[in-house]
Amino acid sequence: MKIKGWTNINDALLDGLSIISSTNQTESAPLIFFLTDGEATYGEVNTKNILSNIRKTNNGSTPVFTLSFGNHADYNFLKTLSTQNNAFSRKIYEASDSALQITGLYKEISTVLMSNITFQYMNNSIDEKTVTKTQFSNLYRGTEFVISGKLLDNSIAALSVNVLGDLASGNSISSSVTNLRVGSNFNYSSQLEFSVDFEKITERLWAYMTIKQLLEERLRVEDSRKRDELKKRATEIALKYNFVTSLTSMVVTKPTTDDEDSDSEVELQGWLMTNIHRLTSYAPCVTRLIGSHWFTADNDPHFIIRIRGLEESVCFDIMGEQRDVFQLIRDDIADIRVNALIVGNGKQTRNEAKKQRREKRNRLRKFRMRNIDKTYLGKVVIVRKNFNMTVTPEKMKINGVALPWRNDTAVISNRNRVVTDGTGSMVALLFPDKITLLVVRHLRTRSQLQAGKVNYLGFYIVNQKGFSNKAHGILGQFLYRYISVDKKKMKNGHQTGRLNIRGNIRRPRRVMSSLGKRLNMATNTSVTCWMVQRNGRGLLDGSYKDYILRGPSVSHSSQEH
Repeated sequence: MKIKGWTNINDALLDGLSIISSTNQTESAPLIFFLTDGEATYGEVNTKNILSNIRKTNNGSTPVFTLSFGNHADYNFLKTLSTQNNAFSRKIYEASDSALQITGLYKEISTVLMSNITFQYMNNSIDEKTVTKTQFSNLYRGTEFVISGKLLDNSIAALSVNVLGDLASGNSISSSVTNLRVGSNFNYSSQLEFSVDFEKITERLWAYMTIKQLLEERLRVEDSRKRDELKKRATEIALKYNFVTSLTSMVVTKPTTDDEDSDSEVELQGWLMTNIHRLTSYAPCVTRLIGSHWFTADNDPHFIIRIRGLEESVCFDIMGEQRDVFQLIRDDIADIRVNALIVGNGKQTRNEAKKQRREKRNRLRKFRMRNIDKTYLGKVVIVRKNFNMTVTPEKMKINGVALPWRNDTAVISNRNRVVTDGTGSMVALLFPDKITLLVVRHLRTRSQLQAGKVNYLGFYIVNQKGFSNKAHGILGQFLYRYISVDKKKMKNGHQTGRLNIRGNIRRPRRVMSSLGKRLNMATNTSVTCWMVQRNGRGLLDGSYKDYILRGPSVSHSSQEH
């Protein structure tokens, strides 16, 4: 293979399919992994022609999994390519552990247990027009199939299903499942002591699956009339069942009185179980929040703040120590506090911690930051009125109820909405007065954890409306602050500037800064910012040590109010 600096997607895929077709695949199922970090720049560059060439050559026999690496790849094209060839596409984010993401995807689909699977429902028991997909190309280890549809006769007590497929060894099988219980014949757990409308849940599940498959089928077909029909059907179902899709939108209206929110007094865990089918439309909104962030604390930890009227951001680092508790936000008027517990790489004894502090002070005097053990946000606690939320990389707690990081979780407690993004990477907290906070989870690989590195969190203020002008804390003090810059230029090409700070402070002040770059961990984008050294000295009100809370744990320090 010779690297010439071009991207020839068409020929690469055709060559891969040619190799597979010329190889004996009697004891294994063929798969193609296609990873690219850019668009087609050589050979056939028209994406429609590439899709047509691969579809005609492959004819759906070999799944083509695509991995979109970085921000420059055409993800929509790759998604269509995979959908048309019985597979799926994934984004690989450069800022996080790309090797871990690729390895996880490979483990997910590397072991094919069966191929060409077909489910046949016997005795004309179901409505064929409503049943979702019953034919699947491959069954991978650890995965499952879900099929939904409507019964022709609600009095049916059991179903008979015939399953056809090819084993990995090449042998074909046919297996029948009889007396599959239906509806009221299920014995639900006696521990569910609240009313659950299972009929509505399963009906919405059918609608969700049908919409998803209609949109996938729309990517496969070329005929414009057929595409319009599929779009129309998906839109009608989405509107009927109130799903937010790429074809529909959600309009939120404010209630006229607080009495209209009848869920505020319902116990959280029971409410979640009974109403989860009503909340599925909230999850897609989380990933759209990041782009408008204003104030962040992430990574080592780096603080990035976006000041109104200033073209660039302002950023600074704080050299915290393990077990420190940072006060990120304190607003007594809005009655909200956000604190974060600092964790570090490796486990330390007391003597090691003292030695690290001594070495850190020595390095600070010499203005050298090399080889200092990194620290991160290990726990974030958000407290407001009757609401208490604790987030760690392992789990979340809302008013004492533990919730795992799981896909598409949406919870309402005391009119406060907690929504995850669907990947277990981030969770958003939306208050009724529009305050919107976001916590991002960063997970290490197994080898990194064994080497002493730790999982950690990032904290983002997405919408500051609702905070008072008396808000304080490391991030809170900048919510209503104004900063301008007098730019200067050094001879070596590095630009410096004097920041003029005013607003909600007793007297204006100035601090020197230099123009640099910081990585926004949530969006994987580089941010240009004015960097203030020495733990934000001169930028922060007082010393950074004034924002370190004293107490046995972050939970205790957050619950003092």
